[in-house]
Amino acid sequence: MKTAVILQDVDGRPERIRALRSVHPYVRVFCPPDKEIAGAVKIDVPAEWLPVKHDRPHWWKADALALAAARTVDADSYWFIESDVAATPEVWSDLFATHEDNPVDCLAAAIGRRGPGSGFRHWEHPGTPRNADRHFIMAVYRLSRRAVAASIAMAEDLRETFSEVAVPYVMKRSGLSMADMNGRGLFWSPTTFRTKPQEVRIDPRFLNHPVKHDSFSP
Repeated sequence: MKTAVILQDVDGRPERIRALRSVHPYVRVFCPPDKEIAGAVKIDVPAEWLPVKHDRPHWWKADALALAAARTVDADSYWFIESDVAATPEVWSDLFATHEDNPVDCLAAAIGRRGPGSGFRHWEHPGTPRNADRHFIMAVYRLSRRAVAASIAMAEDLRETFSEVAVPYVMKRSGLSMADMNGRGLFWSPTTFRTKPQEVRIDPRFLNHPVKHDSFSP
């Protein structure tokens, strides 16, 4: 099974690229068309996949950028990684090897359910489908070829839906499987996988997010 790693680079972090390419043979780096980043291929995101009114035309819809990139890469499954995720080559290697033969359509991190105590702030956003019930942090996830196809088919319908909800919603609507990527090991922890830099406790044994500096070996 051919797996591709798609790094969504919006800030220009060469250490991320080097870390991933040191352990995986098929890494492709993409950036939005309004960016100039060395080593990254500019990718146009279809306008109909993006919110009608928005002030972050590309990165606000991380899934749209990921899907646009995936259309240009032939693989059986795709890891999508944001450039503010830092990990050592050993952690990346272990993550990829652990799930090499995993048939799950969507592997994700920090999957949460709708309801009291949910860490997602936008359940009441008008673009959130009423029967959407899960979210996850978009920083690192993997989709099968059929999950990518299903997501592309629904991209226009979900243009106003936050990425964190859109992808798991597609899995639900399409009858596709979803699971936490921790697998047999522990690849992230509540202290290393956060959405605010000041809340992250860097630990080289795990994936760290968000990390707003150019280092893959904390």
